Amino acid sequence: YLPNDNYNLEIEVLDLNAGKKSRFSVLKINILPPFWKTWWFMIVIFSIGIASTIIAILWTKKKAKQKAESEAITEKIISKAKLEALLSQMNPHFTFNAMNTIQSFVFNNDSLNSTIYISEMANLMRQTLDNSAQQTITIENEIEYLKTYIAIENQRFDNRIVFNIQLDKQLDIMPTEIPTMLLQPFVENIFKHAFDEDSKHPEFTIAFKILDKNELQIQISDNGKGNSRTSKTHHSKGIAITKERLKILQPSNLDPIKIDFSDCGTTVTIRLII
Repeated sequence: YLPNDNYNLEIEVLDLNAGKKSRFSVLKINILPPFWKTWWFMIVIFSIGIASTIIAILWTKKKAKQKAESEAITEKIISKAKLEALLSQMNPHFTFNAMNTIQSFVFNNDSLNSTIYISEMANLMRQTLDNSAQQTITIENEIEYLKTYIAIENQRFDNRIVFNIQLDKQLDIMPTEIPTMLLQPFVENIFKHAFDEDSKHPEFTIAFKILDKNELQIQISDNGKGNSRTSKTHHSKGIAITKERLKILQPSNLDPIKIDFSDCGTTVTIRLII
């Protein structure tokens, strides 16, 4: 039960006759420490502790990453479902307005324009269905869609409304994509609220401009009744849906839509991350 150490066993002899003492070294004893006190055991334990800590940290990070990826996938699925729901709301809303226009032709006994309008409307509906299957489309396809839509709406104004589409020279409309049916609600508002039969030289412009390599500005401006009470108080369902879609598609894009009213008309400015 001696503690671990080095010991010398000695015997001391006393000669009573001579009165002398003699000391003899008999044995050297070296008691080793138990294994749990050895340096190598300490190193092993220390190494195991470090390895366990590293494994625990890596496992925690892996679990956190898997959880984040799972949440991201879930959020993506939810966002996609929301977008599809919002886009599905756009179609009936748009169709309802188109049916009203056809109805007005029928009530006015304008069979020729009714027939032409229904034919062009069928073409537009086919484009709408094709575009609705995807969340984004190229600017080229969006412009083609808008031209068809404008041609149909312009019939109600005897094609008096002039429109221009301006493209930035730096913008490549083939690969650049924007949200599907993004601009249609704003163009629709122009035909519904900006102009009437008394409007002189009605005109509007859709301008695409690159602000930097990751930011696109789309400006829709008209010379209609910008400061009219109807324009300011009207809340378009299509525009509300578009704003909600942009919140989901581009959450980092804060306040992407601005609408300015003036005596000279209305200007809608849309900023997109591309």
